[in-house]
Amino acid sequence: NREWGRERRGQARAARAMSDDQRRRPPCRAGEAFSIADITALSALGLGRALDVGLPEGLDHRHGWYDRVSRRASAGA
Repeated sequence: NREWGRERRGQARAARAMSDDQRRRPPCRAGEAFSIADITALSALGLGRALDVGLPEGLDHRHGWYDRVSRRASAGA
């Protein structure tokens, strides 16, 4: 329901902020190579954008990761 979604929005934002620091290290979610982890995260962020739960400002590492993987040819498929 709508109320449950509103409650979870805050939790989703907190989880994204916490994991921003993880994007500072390897270029991809699971290491050096693009993997299913990146595909899953890219899909989840796409869904979040569609639901108006985009990436907040200040998550520089996550924005950098998203920009890099979004430019891949496979991201537009």
